[in-house]
Amino acid sequence: MMDEATGAGHEQGPLAIFHVHPSLRCNLACAHCYSSSSPAARDALPVEAIVTAIDDAAGLGCNVLSVSGGEPLMYAGLPRLLETARAHNMRTQIVTNGWFLGSPALAAAAPWLHLVAISLDGPAAVHDRMRGSPRAFERLVAGLAKIRALGVDFGFVHTVTAENWDQLFATAAFAASAGAKLFQLHPLEMAGRATTDAGPLVLDADTAAKVYVLAAILKARYAGTMAVQVDLLHRTQLRPPSDEDGLAAALGILVMEADGVVVPLAYGFDRRFAVCDIGRARLADAWPGFVREKLPAYRALAARLHRELARADAPDLCNWYELMVDRSARAPVGDMAPA
Repeated sequence: MMDEATGAGHEQGPLAIFHVHPSLRCNLACAHCYSSSSPAARDALPVEAIVTAIDDAAGLGCNVLSVSGGEPLMYAGLPRLLETARAHNMRTQIVTNGWFLGSPALAAAAPWLHLVAISLDGPAAVHDRMRGSPRAFERLVAGLAKIRALGVDFGFVHTVTAENWDQLFATAAFAASAGAKLFQLHPLEMAGRATTDAGPLVLDADTAAKVYVLAAILKARYAGTMAVQVDLLHRTQLRPPSDEDGLAAALGILVMEADGVVVPLAYGFDRRFAVCDIGRARLADAWPGFVREKLPAYRALAARLHRELARADAPDLCNWYELMVDRSARAPVGDMAPA
C-alpha cells in the first residue's frame, strides 16, 4: 500500500503527493509486494496520459511526484514524467527495488530526480529471500556507487517484519554508511502478495511498539545526517479531520493505479471513492465532481476512524493508511458508483 518515501527534506509546505504506478511490470515478484507486481505483467499506461494527469495534479496543488509500480526503471517514459513534474516545480522521487541502479535507465532519469527511494528488507539473506532472488542484495549494493556518482540523493524504505525488526540498528547503520538521506521504516501490511506469501511476518502489537521506540532512538542517533521516519502513528499524534482542510491536509496523497484509476490516500483504496479513470476523463475535469460527491464521504470515513482510534481501548499505535484502506472497503457511502 504505502511502500513509498514520503518526501523527506521537502520544504515547500504541506505534502500533497501524486503517486503514480505506470505499470505493474517488475523483474522481481517480492513476497510482500502490495501491488502484486511481477515479470508476468506487461500492460503499461501511455506516457502522454500520465503527463496530462501530472499537469492536472500540479494544478490541484500536488507538490511531489512519486513513481513506483512495478519497477519504475523498467518504464521507458519515466524521464518524461519526471521532467514534466519538475516543470511544475514539483519534487520528484522514485521507489525502486535497487536492481537497476547501475543502469542507463537511472542515468537518463537522474537530471530530474530529487530522491531515489530504494526498497530494503534487511541483511543480505533476509533481503534476498523476500525478493525471491539470490542476487537482489548484491545488485543493490553494487548500484549504490553508481547512484552516488550521479549525485542523486537516495534513501531506503525498509519493510519491517517479524523476521527483521531486531536487526534495525544494523540495517540503519548500513543505510547511513552508504550515504542515505532517508531511512523509512514501513511495517509490513497485509496487501497484495503479502496476504498469501508473507502473513506470518506481520508485526504484532508488542513488536510494533518496540519498533516505534527503536525508530525514536535511530532518529536521535542519525539526526542531521539521515532522516529517520516510521509509518506508525501514536494516538497522541492523531488530529481530528476538519472540513476546512485543503487537498494536502485532507488527502495528503492521490494515487494513480496501474490501470489509470486515481484514488485517494493509498493504493488499494476502495474505488467507490475514486476520482476518475484517466482513460475516460481528465483528472482536472473529474475533480469538482469528486469534491462535491465523494470527498464528504471520505472526510466522514476519516472522522469515524479517528473516533475509533481515540477510544480508551484503542491500540496506542496504528498505521493510519492501512486502516483507512481497510475501512474504505466497508464504508457506507451510499450509491457512489465505481470509476
